[in-house]
Amino acid sequence: MNFTDWYTDKMDVFRTTSQVVNGITKQTLPDSPLYANIPCRIYQSKTPPITLKDTAAQVSGDNKLMCDRSVDVSKGDVLIVTRGSATEKYFAGDIQEYTEPFGAILPGLAHKEICISKQVRT
Repeated sequence: MNFTDWYTDKMDVFRTTSQVVNGITKQTLPDSPLYANIPCRIYQSKTPPITLKDTAAQVSGDNKLMCDRSVDVSKGDVLIVTRGSATEKYFAGDIQEYTEPFGAILPGLAHKEICISKQVRT
């Protein structure tokens, strides 16, 4: 088994940058991604039911995403993940790197796990 064969999704990575405008520092998201079409896979999904309020509806969820260890993702990055024809926006959380197990019978198990969350309000 090799995890690279398992990456069926693609993600674009956006990182906020600091800009000083009239002496005030603003955090802005660039128009173009820092990295594009990175192979990945969302493999754990915890999406609670929709929450209805008087003025809006809200859906939030916590998932995990797996990608290659060489991918440059930082906590707080915005990840646009394409799964088939669906595109969803996530935020990167805690990141855990897994190295190749010593004496591994099956090579290709090194990967990076990223806790991701999404929140949609309508």
